[in-house]
Amino acid sequence: MGKSVVADEQLWTYCKQYNPSKGYVIGLILGQPSQAADYIVHLARIPPPDSINDEKPDDVNGKPKDVSGLSLSEIKESWVAAQALDVTRMLPGGFWVLGLFLIGSADPFENQQSSSRLRTILRHVHSELKKTPSLYGDSPSDKLLLHMNIQKNLVACRSVDLNGSAAFRPIDWKFQKSPLVWTQIESVLDLNYVKYLSKTDTSKQLRNQLQAILDPVSKQINSSMCTLSNELLEPDDQVESIFKKRKGKSSKKSKDISEDEPKSITANLYMPMGGTDLKPSSDAEVNNTFGIMYFIGGPVSRVFVHPKATADEASKAVKQDFIRSLTARLQMHADSLVEDEPSPPEDLETVHEPPRRVMIKLPSTSVTFSDYLFPGEGPEEALVSCKDLLDLTIESDDVETDLEVHSESMTEQWSSQPNEGATTELTLAENKNNYFIFIALGALLVALLAFVIQLNR
Repeated sequence: MGKSVVADEQLWTYCKQYNPSKGYVIGLILGQPSQAADYIVHLARIPPPDSINDEKPDDVNGKPKDVSGLSLSEIKESWVAAQALDVTRMLPGGFWVLGLFLIGSADPFENQQSSSRLRTILRHVHSELKKTPSLYGDSPSDKLLLHMNIQKNLVACRSVDLNGSAAFRPIDWKFQKSPLVWTQIESVLDLNYVKYLSKTDTSKQLRNQLQAILDPVSKQINSSMCTLSNELLEPDDQVESIFKKRKGKSSKKSKDISEDEPKSITANLYMPMGGTDLKPSSDAEVNNTFGIMYFIGGPVSRVFVHPKATADEASKAVKQDFIRSLTARLQMHADSLVEDEPSPPEDLETVHEPPRRVMIKLPSTSVTFSDYLFPGEGPEEALVSCKDLLDLTIESDDVETDLEVHSESMTEQWSSQPNEGATTELTLAENKNNYFIFIALGALLVALLAFVIQLNR
C-alpha cells in the first residue's frame, strides 16, 4: 500500500468557494509529513499581485466566487516563493509547505508542457526556501501537486521528488470527516549564550551580527537532548506511549476521557556542556575582543505531532520550532530597521526589541500557527497577516496574545545597571567607550536580551 495524504473535509469546503472562469487559482499545501501519510492542516490560496479588485463578492445564494484565474505561464515563481517564505515563518516546527494546489477545470497533468511548468515552479520555491535553512529545516524533497475541479467534484494528487526523478507519481488524497487528533507539545527554552566578537564582527551590519549568534545557537539547540513529559524515550518509541502509560496508572476516571480529546505534553531541551572547549590548547591563539553579545531568555515553543509520531519526530519538531521562531523574529526585526548600518562609537547605548510570538487558532483543528507582533501592535495586526498569507478571516479572540509578553521593565533594569560579565573587558580597556545593543524577546515574563559591548581602540 502506497503513501496517502489526509486532509479535513472542511478544506474541500474552503476550496469550493473558488471557481475560476479560466485558468487556475493557486495556493500552498501546509502540513506535516510522515513515512506512512502526509497530514494536511490548511490550504492557503495565493492571491495574484493586484488581484483584489478582480474578485466579485460572495454570491448571496452561496455559490462559488467567480474569480479570475491565471494560466500556468502567468503564474510567477517569484511571488509564489515569496508567499511560501512568509507562510513558513508562521508554521510550527514539523510543518512545511508540502506543495501546491490548483483549482481549475483543465487537467494540469494531461500534457508534458503543463507538467514541466509545474515542476519548474516547485523547484524554484524549494530552492528559494533552502537558502534559509534555519527556517526551512530538513524539509522533505517530495512535494505534492493537488488539482481540484470544483465543477465536477474531482480531486487528483501527484507527488514529485525534486532531488530525484522528474516523473509525477499518483498519490491517494483523502478528505475525511473526522478531524485528526494532534498531540500538542509545549516547551520553554532556557537560552543563555555568549559570543565574543572580533573587530570585524563589530563593524558589520546588525543583520550580520544577529546571524553570527543565531548560527551557533541553532547548532546548540540541534545538539541538545530532548525529553517528553520528563521521559527520555527511544527514537522509535511512539509519543502515544506516554498517554498509554498514564492511562494504565490512572484511576477509573480515565474511562470517562474521550479518545478524541486534545492531548498535551511538555518537552525539555538539555544543552550539551562545552567543557572540552574550555581546556587549554597548545595551538590556542590570543585575540582581542571588541564586543560581547549575550543571547538570554525564555522563548516559548508549541508544536503538534500526528497520532503515529515517534519521539525522534517530536524532538526534531521542537528543536526546529525554536530555531524557526528565533530566525523569523530576528529577520523581521532587521527588516524593520530604517538603517541597518554599524552604530558609531558615540552611540553608547541602543535598544532593539524584536517582535513577540502570538498563536493563531486555525478553524476545524487544534493546531495553531504563529505570528509576531512588535511593541505597540495588537491582535488586529495578526488578523491582517492571516488574511494576506493564509486567506483566513478570523476574530481577535482567535489570537492568543498572552503566551509571550514584552518586558519593558526588565529591559530598563538591564539598561540602567552595569553588566558584571563585562567587568574584565572594561578593566583591561580603560578610558574606552562602551557600545550596547539590547535585543528583547518577551517570553513568559522572561525577557530575551542580547547586547553588544563595543570596545573602541
